[in-house]
Amino acid sequence: MKRLTFLLALALIPLAPNVALANEQEAQQQQTEQQTQEQRREERKNQDRPQARGEAQTPHGPPGSPPSASSTPPPPLSPKQIETALEIIREQNPRLAQRFDEARKEHPERMDRLIANQWPRLAKLVELKERDPELFKLSLNDIRLSRRSLEEARKYRRAQQEKDENQVKASLGELQGLQREQYEVRQAMRKLELERLERRLKELEVLQQRAEALREKLETPEPQRDELLEQRVKEYLTTGGEPKTDL
Repeated sequence: MKRLTFLLALALIPLAPNVALANEQEAQQQQTEQQTQEQRREERKNQDRPQARGEAQTPHGPPGSPPSASSTPPPPLSPKQIETALEIIREQNPRLAQRFDEARKEHPERMDRLIANQWPRLAKLVELKERDPELFKLSLNDIRLSRRSLEEARKYRRAQQEKDENQVKASLGELQGLQREQYEVRQAMRKLELERLERRLKELEVLQQRAEALREKLETPEPQRDELLEQRVKEYLTTGGEPKTDL
């Protein structure tokens, strides 16, 4: 179970078109996990501590504080969300998805809770898949390359410890190749993001022009307004149709 938890977390490395942002997110995640582990250790100490006679059992933490978030289970997912999550995992890591399918047959509730714990990451991928399928495919490839790079780096360190020079060279070469490939994927992601931003900027430019035209109409001087209204009344009376002069 712990192995599957680790593999799922590894398979869902956050999207990181910006490397600096990715490193910051990873550092924040590690810090959060460390704080959670420390909090759990402290809770276990408090549970093991003998309780004084007459002392009421209270939740850990300052008075008035809510129960620990680490002890609160995530809300259950709907069957559709579970299936969507598994579809994402199948696309990203078929072997892991197969292990999940097998484990769910024996422990469906436990595995569904595990997926629910990872839903915040999965939800981002689900939203991206619906919003931008092309960027979604690149993002899955980026996640795959990140996972393989981590695996190859572990092989390299293990080979160093075991003095296996052939494996050291092989892992180093493989890691370098993976990073070249990931660089091209990240560049493609940046290119797509830039294209979408430029498209939005053009749309905003059109909106800006529209806003300026509306502002100009709102700021029409009173004499010009009276002249405009008089002209439209005249056109209504003489043409028998809609005036050509715009309000």
